[in-house]
Amino acid sequence: MCSVDRRVPSGECELLLSCGSAVVFVLVIAVARNDEEYGVLELQGNEMRRIPTGSLKGPKGMKRLNLAQNRLDLIPQGAFKEQPKLETLDVSWNTIAIIQPMALAALQNLKRLDLSGNHLSKIPSGAFDGLENLEELDLSNNFFSSFPTEAVKSLRKLKRLILHSNRIRNVEEAEMQELSEALEYLDLSRNRLDNVPPRTFSPLRNLKVLKLHVNAVRKVEDDAFEGLEKLEELDLSDNTMLSMPTSALGRLPSLKKLVLDYNRIGVLSAENLNGVKSLEEFSLAFNLIRDLSDDTFQGFDRLKSLDLKGNQIESVTQSTLGGLEGTLTNLDLSFNALPEAPKLSFPKLSKLDLSRNNISRLAEEAFGLLTNLKYLNLSNNNLERIHNAAFRGSNNGGLVLEVLDLSGNLIKDIQPGAFESRTLMALDLHSNLLKEITTGVFTGMPDLRFLDLSANDIYSMKPGSFSGLDQMQVLKFDRNNLASFKEESFAGPTALEEISLSSNEITYLLSDAFVKHPRLRKLDLADNRLSAFPGEIVRGIRPLEELSLAKNSLRSLESADFANLANLRKLDLSRNEISVIGAAAFQNSTQVQELDLSYNAIREVPDDAFLGAGRLLLNLEGNRLSSLPAAIFDRNRLFQLQSINLARNELERIPVDALQRQYFFLQDVDLSHNRIADIQSNANVLVNIKRLDLSYNPLTSESIDYVLNEPKTARDLNMAGTGVERVPVLETPFLRSLNLSDNKITSLADDVFQRPTLLEVLDLAKNRIPNLSFGLAAGVWPKLTDLRHVRVSGNPVSYVIKGDFAYLANLEVLELDHLPECTKIEKGAFAGLRKLTRLELHSYPKLGFLDTRGILAQFRAPRSVAVEVKGSVVNDDLHPAFNPRLERLELLGANVRSLSTGAFAGIDSPRIEMFIRNTSLPSLPPPALFQVPMSSSVTLDLSFNAIASLSPQLVSTLENKQRRVRLLGLATNPIYCDCNARPLKRWLQTQRSQRRLTPELLGLTCHQPASNAGKHLLDMDDADLSCAPGGTTTTSTTEIPLSVADRGDADSAATSTEFRAEPDIIWTMDPVTKRGSDGARNAAAGSGGAGGGGVGGVGGAGAGNKRDKMDHLIFGILGGVIAFILVLVFIICLVRLRITDNHYPGGPLVGPLALQTAAAHHHGTLPSISGKCTCIVKPPPPPFMFYTAPPPPQSSMTPLPGGGGGGTLPKMLPPPPPPSAQHMYGSLHRRTYYATNAPYYVAFPNDPMAGPGCDSRADHDLHPYEC
Repeated sequence: MCSVDRRVPSGECELLLSCGSAVVFVLVIAVARNDEEYGVLELQGNEMRRIPTGSLKGPKGMKRLNLAQNRLDLIPQGAFKEQPKLETLDVSWNTIAIIQPMALAALQNLKRLDLSGNHLSKIPSGAFDGLENLEELDLSNNFFSSFPTEAVKSLRKLKRLILHSNRIRNVEEAEMQELSEALEYLDLSRNRLDNVPPRTFSPLRNLKVLKLHVNAVRKVEDDAFEGLEKLEELDLSDNTMLSMPTSALGRLPSLKKLVLDYNRIGVLSAENLNGVKSLEEFSLAFNLIRDLSDDTFQGFDRLKSLDLKGNQIESVTQSTLGGLEGTLTNLDLSFNALPEAPKLSFPKLSKLDLSRNNISRLAEEAFGLLTNLKYLNLSNNNLERIHNAAFRGSNNGGLVLEVLDLSGNLIKDIQPGAFESRTLMALDLHSNLLKEITTGVFTGMPDLRFLDLSANDIYSMKPGSFSGLDQMQVLKFDRNNLASFKEESFAGPTALEEISLSSNEITYLLSDAFVKHPRLRKLDLADNRLSAFPGEIVRGIRPLEELSLAKNSLRSLESADFANLANLRKLDLSRNEISVIGAAAFQNSTQVQELDLSYNAIREVPDDAFLGAGRLLLNLEGNRLSSLPAAIFDRNRLFQLQSINLARNELERIPVDALQRQYFFLQDVDLSHNRIADIQSNANVLVNIKRLDLSYNPLTSESIDYVLNEPKTARDLNMAGTGVERVPVLETPFLRSLNLSDNKITSLADDVFQRPTLLEVLDLAKNRIPNLSFGLAAGVWPKLTDLRHVRVSGNPVSYVIKGDFAYLANLEVLELDHLPECTKIEKGAFAGLRKLTRLELHSYPKLGFLDTRGILAQFRAPRSVAVEVKGSVVNDDLHPAFNPRLERLELLGANVRSLSTGAFAGIDSPRIEMFIRNTSLPSLPPPALFQVPMSSSVTLDLSFNAIASLSPQLVSTLENKQRRVRLLGLATNPIYCDCNARPLKRWLQTQRSQRRLTPELLGLTCHQPASNAGKHLLDMDDADLSCAPGGTTTTSTTEIPLSVADRGDADSAATSTEFRAEPDIIWTMDPVTKRGSDGARNAAAGSGGAGGGGVGGVGGAGAGNKRDKMDHLIFGILGGVIAFILVLVFIICLVRLRITDNHYPGGPLVGPLALQTAAAHHHGTLPSISGKCTCIVKPPPPPFMFYTAPPPPQSSMTPLPGGGGGGTLPKMLPPPPPPSAQHMYGSLHRRTYYATNAPYYVAFPNDPMAGPGCDSRADHDLHPYEC
C-alpha cells in the first residue's frame, strides 16, 4: 500500500509517502508536480535504486528530502538539479560507493547533508563543489581509512563534521588546516587512531566539541590540544588511558564537559585535576578509582554533574566531595562498593544514583539534607527493610522526591508511611522479597502515578492497601503469588490506565474486581490459573483497549463474553483450553483489530462469532479445526478480514467458501502444517492473496501446478515441504519471496523465473541440488538480478566454484551452510558480492580446506557472519569481517583447538553477539575478550565445545564492572570440577546472590572427574574441588600468538595447579617458562610446576599474594623497559656479527639457526654457503600468556640418548620468544598484537639429512625450519 499524508506544521506543507515500490513513487509525485507548497518529502525505506531526478521537477520550494534506507549506490552528476532550494538532504543507509564530481553542485542552499551508513571509502575532489553554504556533513559508518581532506576542504562554512565509525588510522595538523575555520563540532570516535600528534587540532580555533572515544589513544601528548582555546566538550572514553592527561587538558581554558569513561585511570587527586577546574560536567565512569582524597574537587566552583559509576570506591563522605556544595546537581556513584548510603549535604543536588553497591541499611534521614533531590536510585543493593524515617527530610520536613527506585534489593518489610511524600510520582519496588501489602504502606503519596511491585513473593493485599493513590496510572503486579485481585484494596475510583497481573496464581475474579478503575485501557492477566472469565468483569470498562488472558485454563467462551467492548483493539486468548466458542462471543466489539485464539482446542467456530467486527487480524493457529462455516466472514457480519492464520489445524481442504467472502480485502493467509492435498478448482480467492503459506501440506502435483503455474498476485509464497519435485514456469509476476525448501528439487529449468523478475528472497534449502553451476548460475541468476536473500543450505552440493553466484551483485544474505557432500569451495565464488551483510558458511564435514579469511575479505560491511575454520588454530581468519556494523559473529569448526590472543582484535561494534560453537576448544584464553572495547556490550555463547573450565583471568573478565559480558551455553560443555573450578564457582555464587544468574548457569553440572560427575557446581564445597597429587587435572587452551601462518595443532595439557589468589582486574602475565630440553620441561612438570608445552609454554598461574592492581601495572612497565633494553643489546650484537663475519652473506640470522651457525664458525666447520638455498622462515611466535597443559602422550620427537628423564631432542631447536610480550598482547593496549606476516631469510649450508639440498625443496615435505 502507498499512502500520502499532508500536514501543515508551523505553516510548512509536507508530503509524506510510504510505498512498497519506487514505481508508485513516480505516479504519486506526478499529482503534486505543480504544487509549490510542499516543503518536505519523505521517501525513506523504499526500493529505489536510482535518484528520481526527473520526478523531482515538481515542487520547486522543497526544503527537505529524505531518501534514506533505499538501494541507491550512486549519486550521479546533476542528481538534484531540479531542487535548488533544498536545505536538508538525507541519503543515509544506502549502498552509495560513488559520488560523481559536481553531483551536488545545484544545491547551493544546502545546509545539512547526511551520507552516513553507506559504502564510501573515498570522495573525489569536486564532489562537494557548489555546497558553499553547507554547515553539517555526516560521513559516519563508512569505510574511510584516511581523513577525507580533499573532499571537505571546499566547505568553508562547515560547522559540524561527523566521521565516527570509520577506519581512520591517523590525523595530522596539515589535514586540519584544510578544514573550515568555522568548524565547531568534530566526531572521530570509533576509529583506529592510536595517537594524537602534537598540535594536531591547532588550526581549528573555533572548535567547541571534539569526540575521540573508542579509539586506541593510550597517551595524549602535552600539546595535543594546543590552540583549542574555545573547546567546551572533550570525550576520550575507552582509549585504555592509564592516567589523566593533565598537561594536555590544562591548555583548554574553556572546557566545560570532559568524558574519560572506560579507561584505566586509577588515581584521582587535586594535583592531576588542577587544569580542569572550569568543568561543568565530569565523567570518569568505569575506571579503576578506589579512593578520593578530601581536597580532590576543591576549586570546582562550576561543576554540576559528576559521574563516578563503575569504579571501586568504598567510601564517600561530605569532605570527599568538598568544594561542590554550591553547584552539584547530578551525582552518579552506582556500580561501586559503598557499604552504606553516604549522608551528604548538597542543596542543589536533584539526581543521585547509588544503584549496584553493597548498601544494606539506610540511616534515619539519610537523605534529609538533600532538599532538592528529585531522583534517587537505590536499586540492586542489599537493603532488607525500609523504616518510616528513611526518606524523611531534616527537621521532619519532607523531601521533594519524584522518582524512587528500590528494585532488586532484599526488602521483606516496609513500615507504613515509609514513602510519605507529596511529590513522589514513580516508585519501583520490583524484584524484592515482599510477601504482603499491608494497610497504610503507601499512604501520603497523593501524586503517585507509577507503582511497580512485580517479581516479588506477594500473596496477599490487605483492604485499603492502595488507599489514597487516586492519581496512580500504572500498577505492575506481575510475577507474584496472588490468588485473587479484589476491589477492596482500593478506597475509591482511581485513575489507573494500566494493570499488569500476569504470572500470578489467580484462580478467580469477582465481577466487581475492576469496577473502581473506570479509566483502564490495558489489562494483562496472562499466565494465571483462570478457568472462567465472565464478561461482566470488563464490560463496564469502556476505555479498555488491550486485554490479555493468554496461558490460562479457560475452557469455553460463553455467548457475548467479549461483546460490546466499544474500544477493545487487541484481545489475546492464546494457549488456553478453549474448545467451545459461544454465539456472538465478540459481537459488536467493532474496534477489535487483533484477535488471538491460537493453541487452544477449538473444533468449531460459530458463523456469527465475529458479528459486527470491523477490520480483523485473526489467529486460529494450533487448534483442531477441520472446516469453517461458509458465511462466517460474510461482509454483513465482518467488514474486513485482512489476515487469517489457520496453521497447524486439521484442514483437509482450503475453506474456499468462507474466504471467498473477503476476496478484495484478504491479504495474508497461513494454511501451513495441515492435511491439504487437493486444492479446489474454484479457489479463486488465492489469486488475490498477497502472502500465502501452504508449507508442509501433502499437496498433489496438480495442486502444486495450480499454485505455481496459474496467475497469482502473491508477493510472498511459501511452498516448503509440499513435495515439489519439478518447478513449473511461475506465473506470479509480483512475487518478492519464494520458499521451496525441504522438497525434492534437483534442478531448475531456465524458463522458471521468466515472469517473477522482481524476486528478492529465494529459499532452496534441503533439496537435492547437486551443484550451483548448472541451472542456477547459468539460467536462473541472470533473470533474478534483484535477489537479496538466497538460501541453499542442506543440499548435496559437491563444490562451490567461481561463477556460481554471478549476476547476484545485489545479494545481501547468503546461507550456504550444512553441505554434507561439499569437497571444494573456491574463494573466487564470492567475487562481486560486495553488498553482502549476512553470511552462513559452515558445516562441511568432507571439506578439507576453507579460505575463511580470503572469503570474508571480499565483503565490505557484514553485519552477521557464521563461518567454519578448518585449521586447529584461529589466528586472523575472521579479521576482514570486523567493522562497526558487525552485530553477530559465529565461529564453528570441529578442528579448532586454540584461539590466538588477537583472534578477535579489531572488533569495535557497540553491541556484538559472539558465538563459539561446536569446536574442540578446551578453554577460552582470557585475552580473547580484551581486544573488544570495554564499552561494548558482548553476548558470549560457548555452546557445545570441549571447555573443561574457565581460567581465573577469564572469570575476572566476567566479574569486571568495566565490561558488559553476558555468558551463555557453558552448561553444554564437559565441565571439569577440580580446584581450577573454584573461581568459576565463586563467580556463580556472586551472580546468584545478586539474582542475575540464568537458569542454565544455576544448574551447571560437573562432567569430570568421576567422583564429581553429575553434581551441581554451586552445591559443592571447596574441599570437593581438589587438585591433590595424583588426582585430577584440568585441560586448558594453549594461547597462540597471532600469526598468518598455520602453526598446526598447538594443544597441550598441563598438570592442574590450584589458584589460591583472587585474580586482579588488570590481567597480568603468568611467569614464562623458557623452552629448553624436553627433559627439563618434563622434570618441571613432574615436580608439580606448571610446565609449559608447545611453543613458548607458560607456567600455570601459581599461588600468590593478593596485590594492588596498580602494582601489577608498575611491574609490567618496568618489565617492558628491561625487555626493551635486552632487545636493543641483542640487535647490536647481531649487527656487529654481520659486520665482522665475512662468511655471512645471507639475511639476518636469529634464533637457533644463529646459534647453530655461530657454533660452526667457532669450530671451523662451516663450509661455504655460496649457491646454497635461502629458506623463508615465518617470524617466531611469542610466548604463551597463561597456564598450559602437558604434551600429549604420543610425541613425534626423538628420544634423548640414554633414555634418561624421559626427555626428547627435537630435530631443530624452536625459535626464541620475542623480546617483549607486551608487543603481542597487553591488557592496556587493545589493538597491538603480533600480526606481521613478512617473512625473513636465513642462509645456511646443506643438511646431509635433507637430501640433495634445499634447491630440491619442492620434492620434500619439509618444515621451513628443517630445510
